[in-house]
Amino acid sequence: MRRQANSKRLYDCAVLDRRGDRIGSVKRVWLDDHTGRPRWASVHTGLIGSETFVPLQGARVGVGHITVHVDKERVQDAPHVHVRDHHLSPDEDARLCRHYGVEL
Repeated sequence: MRRQANSKRLYDCAVLDRRGDRIGSVKRVWLDDHTGRPRWASVHTGLIGSETFVPLQGARVGVGHITVHVDKERVQDAPHVHVRDHHLSPDEDARLCRHYGVEL
């Protein structure tokens, strides 16, 4: 996936897991501080309106959807992340990386 300009087209896209199961829809894209590339998506899941972070590394973008490399169950078990000033702290980023098994 490319830089910030391309990340805008991800908003409100359906998010599918690697099996094709719907996880939710993209509400916000979080960029890598160093490269400016999309790193995480905040995804609206379920009926109660919770949002969960999903890794965008290795994701494939299709028409109206994005397919991520993790399973829906892993997303459902993701840790709750506190965001301050619209920025993920290094600790929160590391916590998400550990949960999903992605590189820092």
